[in-house]
Amino acid sequence: MQSIQRNRLRLYLEQELASLNNSARICRFPLVCPDENELASRVAEQNLSNVLYNRLLRRMWELRRTIRRLDDNDYGLCAVCGEAIDLLRLLAMPTVTLCVLCQEDLEDGALRAEGL
Repeated sequence: MQSIQRNRLRLYLEQELASLNNSARICRFPLVCPDENELASRVAEQNLSNVLYNRLLRRMWELRRTIRRLDDNDYGLCAVCGEAIDLLRLLAMPTVTLCVLCQEDLEDGALRAEGL
């Protein structure tokens, strides 16, 4: 990967991370309600909000990890076999850490482990 591509990728990752930082607010709903139905609705909304917030935190962690990999010059190398990850794969999913073959092996192993 050329340094121009790395710089563009870094800029993209940093912009996405900044955007997620701005939206990383979890809504808290007051649980004092006039009846049980309203309470159930608010609890369901709070649970959904928590799930979405955890996904947002996971994505932010992935972006930070990818930026660190860029800094350490091991970005674009498969974490399992050490081979270069295809540029088109990196452009499609910048936070990916496995090449296609190792990803397939991982998925096949997971499928076998589940008895499928």
